[in-house]
Amino acid sequence: SDGRPNKVNGSNEFNRPAALAAAVVEADAAKVDGARIIAIGIGDGLKVNKLEAIASSPADVHTTDFDSLAQTLADLADELCGGTITVTKLIDFDGDLATTDDQDPGEGWTFTADVTDGDAIPETAVTGASGSVVFIITPDGATVDVFESGIPGYELLDASCVGATDNGASNLVDGVTGIVVGETDTVVCTFINAPESVVSS
Repeated sequence: SDGRPNKVNGSNEFNRPAALAAAVVEADAAKVDGARIIAIGIGDGLKVNKLEAIASSPADVHTTDFDSLAQTLADLADELCGGTITVTKLIDFDGDLATTDDQDPGEGWTFTADVTDGDAIPETAVTGASGSVVFIITPDGATVDVFESGIPGYELLDASCVGATDNGASNLVDGVTGIVVGETDTVVCTFINAPESVVSS
C-alpha cells in the first residue's frame, strides 16, 4: 500500500479520512480476534503514520520499493516463519516406505516439543485433518526433542526432520531428538506410522 486509503466499501467517492477511519475499525476488530496485522508500504511519498494506525505496532510496518519488494517479502517470511517446527503425521497403510500412494494424513495424534533452556508454543498439540501441528521455538539456537504419543495399534516406521541447523536423529521409538532450531529455520518433521498388523505380517 501507499498508506493512503481513499475509498470506503467500493464507493467511487474519494474520502481519505473516512477511508482511513474505516480501515482502522476493521484492523482493530481483527486485532481483538488475535490477528497480527503487518503493513507494507511500497514506493515514494508513503504515509507511514497511516500504516502504523492499521498495523499491530510500529515495528509491524515495513517500507520498500518495487525493485526491493521481493527481498523484503523474503526477509519478512524468514522473520515470521523462522524458528518453527512443523510436524506432519502420515499413516502408511501397507507399511512400505517405498510406496507413498497409500499414505494419508494422521488426525488425532498428540505431539510434544521439549525445549532445552527455552520454550515451545504450544508445548503440546494434536493434529487435525491436515495431519500437521506447528511449534514456535525460542530462543535462537534452542535444542528441541519432538515426541509423539502413540495410538494403540500403530507402530512408528520413520521419523526425520529437515531445515534445521541440526536436524537431530530419530530414537526409533517415538520421536526425534537433538533438533537445533535457528532464528530463521523453518523445520519440517515427518512421522510415519503403520498399522501393527501390516508391520508384523
